[in-house]
Order: sequence, then structure tokens, then C-alpha cells
Amino acid sequence: SGLALLIARLGANVQGTDEIESKTTSKLMREGIEVSFTQDGSTIPTNTDLIVHSAAIVPDHPEIIAGDEMGIPIVTYAQMLGLVQRKHTSVCIAGTHGKSTTVSILSSILLHTNFNPSFIVGANCEQIGGSSKVGSSTIPVGTHRGEQGILISESCEFNRSFHDHNPKIGLINNIEEDHLDYYSSLDDIIKSFKGFAMKIPDSKDGGVLLIAHDGAHRNIVTPALSCNVETFGFHPEADYQVMFDPSVRRVGILRDGMWTIQWTNPMPGSHNALNASAAAILAVYLGVDWESLIEPLEQFQGVDRRLQRLGTFKCKE
Repeated sequence: SGLALLIARLGANVQGTDEIESKTTSKLMREGIEVSFTQDGSTIPTNTDLIVHSAAIVPDHPEIIAGDEMGIPIVTYAQMLGLVQRKHTSVCIAGTHGKSTTVSILSSILLHTNFNPSFIVGANCEQIGGSSKVGSSTIPVGTHRGEQGILISESCEFNRSFHDHNPKIGLINNIEEDHLDYYSSLDDIIKSFKGFAMKIPDSKDGGVLLIAHDGAHRNIVTPALSCNVETFGFHPEADYQVMFDPSVRRVGILRDGMWTIQWTNPMPGSHNALNASAAAILAVYLGVDWESLIEPLEQFQGVDRRLQRLGTFKCKE
């Protein structure tokens, strides 16, 4: 749905189908996007230029078959997102874990500091208005004011879909064994992340990769990259060294041995200290000053179903 809204803003005539009515389809219709609940191919206009389908749509779906018979090009969600990213200052968040949280924190920071980003996140975060937003077509403030508007999105490694993305700024949070129904080994996964990193443009064109100093196999991923590469993490040799006191959830970031920022993280865990730190560093890349990061970082309340506090249960004595 977020991608559909972005495509519409770029000037396309967008319509689509779904199985059932929902809050999502109602929102699309309020935005002027026609939604049908008949999925037999009969609602596809003959002048359609392109059909986009999610990974959940099987090859023998009636609308895919109808599109093939009509001679309409068919692309995946990841391929279409990659095309839209070319029209934006694209920030792609990759890693085995932490993508949704990091996208949400970064989006929250940029909303708070009036950068008005577009974003698509694979989880719900009420604090940023849900799971997607169509922001400004150009960056409205900061050192990159007037450049193409910011688009933050997750870049998932499953079936190598992130190879269809077009990041200007990339993050690799971590690389671990996952999706072994698709990948043959950890080495295969690392190779796939290297392919994603190779998509980032040359440093002279503004290309940047932020990668975890530990846990992301940077010594395999980063050689031969032409973009600017910086590392973050708890290790003292990281370009951005993260300091974390779990007893009070106090987080700080050192650059060249000097404090850049310190804040109290609302979310528990060292992994969330790293997620928030990565989001902070990416925000600085985009033009936010360090001091302006403190308030949104301390106010971020998390993403649904990720260490989410639902209430207190009291046992009877």
C-alpha cells in the first residue's frame, strides 16, 4: 500500500486488488486509488503498462495469468520499489535482524526534525503513523535541502530481493544464518549481502555504507566497494564506537574518541542500542545535527510486537 501511494505521487494512475476490505484498502481508496475485490483478472484495464505483485502472489494466480495473456510486463514488489528508489534519496536498511526497528527509529527522527521523509516499514509503528508515509518530493531542510526527497525502506535478503533495490545510503546491521530454505549456507548469505552493498554508488556520487564493525562479516562484504564505508559498534576500533550501560539504558556514540551524543534509550537491550545508534548516524548523513537527535531518540517507544509492553499481569496471592 505504501508503494502504491508513492507510485501515485510520481504521477502514475494506480489501481489494484485485494482479497478483502481492510483499513489499508480504505486508506488507498480515500487517496483516490481504485481497489477491487475481484481477483480473476477481469478488472485489469487493457491499457495497463505494468503489473506489480507481492512475494505472496503465486505464479498461477488468475491475475498473473491474465496479465501474461494480455502481454503486460509483470514485476515484483522489490523490483518496483527499486524503480521508485531511483526517484529519491534512497536509504536502504539491510541485515538479518533489526530492519523494521531501525527504519522506524530513523523515520521518527526525520519526522521530528521536519525532514518529512517517505518510508515503508515491514511492521506497524503507531508513533510514525503506521507502516508507510508519502513525504516531501524534495528534502525541505538541512544541508541536503532541495535534493530528491528521502525514502527509507527495508532491504530484505530473502530470495535476494534486495539486489533489485537502488540505495544511495545503505546499512548492514548484522549477517547471520537465516532463510536457509533459500540459501545453501552462511557463506552464500554473506555473498548475497556483498551483492547488495555493490549496488551503492561511488563515494563521489554520495554513496555511503554503514556496516556493523562486528557481526556483519565486513572484511568479506566491503573490499572492492567504491562507496564510502564506515563502521559502528561496541568495538573500540569502530568508526562510531557505541557505549551502552544496560542498567540505566544509557547510550553514547564516540567519534575519534570524542562524544557526539548521549541519550537514555527507551527500549531495552544492547541490540536496540545498536539499532538506535545506526539510525542516529544515518540521520546525521542526511543532514540532521547531533544535538537534534536526542529528543526523538529518547521519545521513541518501539515497534509493535518487538518487546512491546502490553500491560501488567498481577497474580492472586
